[in-house]
Amino acid sequence: MNDDDKKTVLLYGDSFYWGIYATTGKRHQRQDRVDVVCQQELGDDFEVINEGLRGRTMFGENGAFPERDGLTQFGPIFASQLPIDIVVIMLGTNDINTATNHDVKEIAASLDSYKEKMKYWCEFMKFDVPKVVVLAPPHINESELVVFRDLFGGADQYIDPLAAELETKAVSLGWSFLDLRPVVSSSGMDGLHLDPQQSVILGQKIAETIKTL
Repeated sequence: MNDDDKKTVLLYGDSFYWGIYATTGKRHQRQDRVDVVCQQELGDDFEVINEGLRGRTMFGENGAFPERDGLTQFGPIFASQLPIDIVVIMLGTNDINTATNHDVKEIAASLDSYKEKMKYWCEFMKFDVPKVVVLAPPHINESELVVFRDLFGGADQYIDPLAAELETKAVSLGWSFLDLRPVVSSSGMDGLHLDPQQSVILGQKIAETIKTL
C-alpha cells in the first residue's frame, strides 16, 4: 500500500498512552506500549501516532505539574499530524486529582472545544474532519496508592460519574465511546498506572474498536 493511502490514527492522552512503569517512572518497553500494540493489531493499512504526556489534563492546567493543559496543547499537535482519520482521546484522570479537582461535567463539556479545534484546523488546511473515539479511564485502586496517595486519594469516586458524562457528551457529538473500566485495571504497583500486560490489553482494545469504525 502507498503510504498516502494509509489511515492515520492519533492517540491523544496522558501517562496511559506514554506507558509508565509505576515502580521506576521509566517507560514500558516499546513492544508493550499502547501505540506499538495498536499498530501491530491494525497492520500496515494504518499509521498510529502516540501523543501521550504524563500528567496531561483534558482542559486547564494540572495543579500538581505545569504545562499539562491538554486542550491548549491539542490544536497545534493535531494540526501538525494532519491529515488524520481517527483521533482516540483518553484523558480525565489527571483532572480529578486533588490539586486540580475539575468538575466531571466540565471535563466532558471541554470536548466541545476539541471538536471546534478540529473543525478549525481541518477547514484551514483543507482536510476532512476525523472520526473520534473517547475513552473513559479505568478505576483508581486507592488501597494500593502509595506515591500518589496525597494526589489521588479520594479521586476514584469521580471515575464512574466521569465515565457517564464522557459517554453522554461523546454520543451527543456523534463520536464513539469506549469504557475502559471493565477492560483494564491498575497494576497493583501504585494503584493508578497500568503494568505492561495491561498496557498491551489497552492497545488491543483500541485497535479492536478502530476496526469497527
